[in-house]
Amino acid sequence: MNALSKCLFLIILLPLSFFSAEAKEYEIPQIRAEYEIAGDGTVTITEHRTYSFDGSFSWADYRLPLSGFTAIENIRVSADGESYINENSEQPGTFTVSKDENRVVIQWFFDAEDENRTFSLSYELKGALVSGDQWAEFFWTYMGDDRPKPTEAFQAELTFPESVDNDNLYFWNYTSNDKATIDYGDGNLIIAGRELGRREAIQVRILVPLSMFSSENNLMPDDGLTLENVIRQEEKREQDQIAKAERRAWFESITPNVVVLLTVLSIGVFVLLYRRYGQRHSTATISAGETVVTPGNLPPAIIGRMLMSNQTTGNHLTATIFDLSRRGWFRIKENEKEKTFLSHETSEFKLVNVSSDPHDDINDWEKSLAEFLKMKISKGQDTFKSLFQEDASEATKWFSSWKSLLKKDFDSRGWMDKESYKGAWINFLLQAPVIAISIYFLVNGGPISLISMITATLLAIASLAIVRRTPRGEEVYTRWKAYKDGLKNADERTIRMEMADKHFIYATAFHLSKKQITTIMEQTNSVSESGSFFPWIVLMAGSSNTPASVASSLATLSSSGTTTFSGTAGGGGAVAGSAGGGASGGAG
Repeated sequence: MNALSKCLFLIILLPLSFFSAEAKEYEIPQIRAEYEIAGDGTVTITEHRTYSFDGSFSWADYRLPLSGFTAIENIRVSADGESYINENSEQPGTFTVSKDENRVVIQWFFDAEDENRTFSLSYELKGALVSGDQWAEFFWTYMGDDRPKPTEAFQAELTFPESVDNDNLYFWNYTSNDKATIDYGDGNLIIAGRELGRREAIQVRILVPLSMFSSENNLMPDDGLTLENVIRQEEKREQDQIAKAERRAWFESITPNVVVLLTVLSIGVFVLLYRRYGQRHSTATISAGETVVTPGNLPPAIIGRMLMSNQTTGNHLTATIFDLSRRGWFRIKENEKEKTFLSHETSEFKLVNVSSDPHDDINDWEKSLAEFLKMKISKGQDTFKSLFQEDASEATKWFSSWKSLLKKDFDSRGWMDKESYKGAWINFLLQAPVIAISIYFLVNGGPISLISMITATLLAIASLAIVRRTPRGEEVYTRWKAYKDGLKNADERTIRMEMADKHFIYATAFHLSKKQITTIMEQTNSVSESGSFFPWIVLMAGSSNTPASVASSLATLSSSGTTTFSGTAGGGGAVAGSAGGGASGGAG
């Protein structure tokens, strides 16, 4: 690999290193909590969360939804007997408290690596209990159902202002799949759960005598809260659960037959519509064998779009830049570059204007690109790295309009059968209700409904396969597809040297790999030292590069497309388990 190739390869790969990080993971295998209900209705919650860290971690947080209470006070964090300080410094041993639209966020900082650590959070809640005529209710979600990881063991111990007789204590377990047990003894209520899945919540409704509270200042009054009403509600809930179980059993009994019917219907609809609208036109009179003879002078981006399922990509933009340079609108010029710590390359390639525009027919989307490039060059953003990476938002907006112009030109050529789009839409619209029905039976009848749901989803996506080309479009596609296949397997026996630069540009538009493009370019090394086949690439005096090696190196740019138009990877803490009022959290 020559110096130029190394430099361009480094430009492409170096940014990726900023998004890669050492793999790390954590679990919260155990959560213990104490809930102390005071005589004035204040609930003091102390939660001990044991983390198992695999890798290096520096922070964790706890996110408590702002529901089920009126105020949260006296927030404290500690670990290993050390109390953390509430300050916004992000130093180990500190924590912060903030609030967004619907959550209180407690974040604390530490240093941990490949170890188990237990952190304790404590806070007081006001207005977490409801008071009725003779009873008080505490209805709480101790572990939420939105946890990203399972929890092996959970235990919560509740204490009341005073001891209460079993006859005066009522509780109802809302825990999914009965994964929790509730025991009362010695004045304490113990809620325990084991092997809790990520979507399994622990939720318990408790009713105690109102007489045990010396003050009702921190209780929320509700005249409708009576023992009779609560028992009636719970009896109805139990009846609803029985009815729900019976309903689910009925759905499970009919679901297999429904799934078969939906699957056959989904496949039948697609097959009928494909035969009616999507059957390909015959091209028996046209050879589909591989060739390296260019079938015509169609613009690379236009024919590249046809071979890419009518989608415009960054490779088509790159190929158009090369094609405009080949036709005399620009030059690609090698300039001297100052060495840096990360690179010892001595040159870089820029796009430069020519003295005057050539007398060449140019369509609207090519004109748009030429004007955009001239504007970037005038601003000094002329290197291949900066053309689309500086002022990225401006470039992205322009690229969107450029794709629209190219699509308009593509559509005007009459290569696509417009009637086939009708079939594609009909298939999509008919598959949609099959998907909806399958989801309904998935919820009510079990996972066997995934068969019909996945089948209908795939066939809805396959609506694109119904879209077909016109007879003329099929001929154009067949000829250019043969050319693309020929370029993939080109060698010195088949390639025409005088067409090397056009082969390179079309290979870029066809999304050939860097290796395949390099193979094509290597065939020119022995005959193109003078630059006769790449006159639009201007080398420095005494450069060790040849036009062919430059084009081969530029394939790194084309094979990755225009990176400006790709999403940027982002990082963040993992979502941890939740407790209390359905809290969640993270660590990182």
